[in-house]
Amino acid sequence: MSLKKIILMFTLIFLTILSGCSKNDESNPVAPKTKEPAKLQLKEITVPTHLTQVQDQHAQMVSSYIQMANGLTNYAAFFTPPSGAKHLPKGYSTEDEWTWTEDNLTVTLVYNEGESNISWKVILTGLYEGFTATNWTFMEAEQSKDGNSGHLTIYEPVTTTVAVDWEWNNNSNGNASFIFTDFESFMKMQIDVNSDNSGMLQVFQSSDNQFILQYKISWTATGSGEWWEYDATGNITDHGTWT
Repeated sequence: MSLKKIILMFTLIFLTILSGCSKNDESNPVAPKTKEPAKLQLKEITVPTHLTQVQDQHAQMVSSYIQMANGLTNYAAFFTPPSGAKHLPKGYSTEDEWTWTEDNLTVTLVYNEGESNISWKVILTGLYEGFTATNWTFMEAEQSKDGNSGHLTIYEPVTTTVAVDWEWNNNSNGNASFIFTDFESFMKMQIDVNSDNSGMLQVFQSSDNQFILQYKISWTATGSGEWWEYDATGNITDHGTWT
């Protein structure tokens, strides 16, 4: 399942959940407030404005990949249960759980808060993408309590096969590193962004079960940049700059 399909599917499911939230709020406007899980903190990647306006195809490639990566931040909302979801506190189960049903799909959010890390898991039961799911883990995430590092994993429909994986790490200097892997497309990209908005994008393609560097693109804090293209053996085949 491609990333575009995954994001579209998420949007449809999430809109359904929002619709259910509105109905629950109307029928029970004074429902007692229960414990809520911590929110998954997915940082949005920003780049210099000039980079997004340059006509150079490699600068446009950076903008396109980062826009795609930022689309994953929408998934953070899925780890927050809607109003009216049933809460089974830790003690009744091994972890906190919230469950709600929309149409033919039952969603269970499993939440665990440890000393240094927090984890979430979204489990689906019912009709999904034409498949019948039974306690199937749709996606899961884990992050440090300070939100500076973590990962998000999404699975292929009704399987344990990883579709995409997203890792992030923010250091004390304000620099951040993001690694996105699309296992269906055999593609991986690493985005490193510095505190001054300069950064680097590296795109890898899989070959013989190894990820081989295909593009490397760097940019300055003002949005000018430099790029390299590589062949399957790691040799530079093209190089250029933009201002």
